[in-house]
Amino acid sequence: MKAGINFHNTFPPDINYLSRLLAYSDGTVRSPETISKLTGVPQGRSTGKVNPHLYYLMLMGLLEEDRATLTSLGQLVLEEDPGCQEPLTQWLMHSNLTSVTGADMWHYVYRDLLPNNGYSISLSFLEERIAARYGAQTRYAVITSCYSKGLTALHYIDVTETSLTVTPQKPRNDYLYLYGYELLREWEALYPEVHELTEPQLLAMRSAACFGLSQDQWFDILIELCSKGLLRLNRQLTPYTAIRVAQSEAAARKLYSLLI
Repeated sequence: MKAGINFHNTFPPDINYLSRLLAYSDGTVRSPETISKLTGVPQGRSTGKVNPHLYYLMLMGLLEEDRATLTSLGQLVLEEDPGCQEPLTQWLMHSNLTSVTGADMWHYVYRDLLPNNGYSISLSFLEERIAARYGAQTRYAVITSCYSKGLTALHYIDVTETSLTVTPQKPRNDYLYLYGYELLREWEALYPEVHELTEPQLLAMRSAACFGLSQDQWFDILIELCSKGLLRLNRQLTPYTAIRVAQSEAAARKLYSLLI
């Protein structure tokens, strides 16, 4: 794993802190204290919010593993939405965070545990499964506060005193390249040498769950992605197959192109 399970140190991602850190990520490796002075992100002598937020940015695909250099995706976000306020930007952050290449606990909860349990679980069941998988000392409350206090533009989950539920979403045409980027990035991570996947393999990536969409909605999105030149579907086969005809970078370059 790129980061320990408790990399967040119980802090949910603060959008203002994330945007400030992006603005100062010029490839120079600095101490947390220096970064704090430059950005205003709080940092004490031994603990603080600088390192957790640098880890968030890395796991969101916006910083390289040195946590000082912008990725090409990070550079795009800095150019298009430096304040990280656009819902599309926060969906991008979320989809990367829950990716197989992102934060393991986010991936487990939002692409495994919830989809396998009807997209709604009790908090006691969540605690039980987290403890069984990662240990009883795992700090997991940030799994929900990430959305109630951090990525608040998404309205992705509903949390009560006893339950956690994914809020059903509607597909958006202006997010087509976001959907395409998510699908192709996950494909490249899981099946780097494979250019044609079966329906079960596609569904197992849980891209639909990542966006709070149904499988029927996701199939409609796949058809639209074909019109954008990212995929081809072979619907003469049962189950159908999808053929990758572009790389995730091609979709990434157009992420914001459909926004009005």
